Amino acid sequence: MLRDVITMSRGMVNFHNQDILKHTSSNSTTVSYNKCILERFIRQGLTHTPLSINAGLNTLDMMKKKKTKNYSKSAEVDGIIASMRVAASHAESNFRNKLELLEAEQRGLNNFHHNAMIFYKAAIESARKNKFIHEQGLACEKAGFYCKSMNDNEKALAYFNQARECYEKWGSTVKVEFVQRELDRLM
Repeated sequence: MLRDVITMSRGMVNFHNQDILKHTSSNSTTVSYNKCILERFIRQGLTHTPLSINAGLNTLDMMKKKKTKNYSKSAEVDGIIASMRVAASHAESNFRNKLELLEAEQRGLNNFHHNAMIFYKAAIESARKNKFIHEQGLACEKAGFYCKSMNDNEKALAYFNQARECYEKWGSTVKVEFVQRELDRLM
């Protein structure tokens, strides 16, 4: 029996020797599914691979702020995206939208504007399709900021409105208020 569980910390996937049944729902289908995913990760050698969307997004945000090409950080993001591709190939419904959002942010940073918008739209649709309302909101929010940076305030407003709606459905008043402030600045 597989006894390792996956945890995310500092952008790395770590496996801990604990009973997987303690960390999954009591639904046996979910337990079987999670065990299958973990076994695939182990077979692919992903026991310590960066898989965190947060690590990738944070790194990309830092690169945007510095406005200089940092090749080591770029390589780090490339590694995270490569890991996300592997993860998406094993569990598309869980990882596809995250991969697409990272790719959108990377394309935007590298001035591939048309491709960035294609990936933002794909990330939003993947998250919506798989009912990840908070991740749909995040993709809309990031698309809004990207459009704002491109001085496309009309699209930025549309994306920020979508983000606000997602965050309202999700129940996060903090995120709703944050996005509302962005909307107010654009109006």
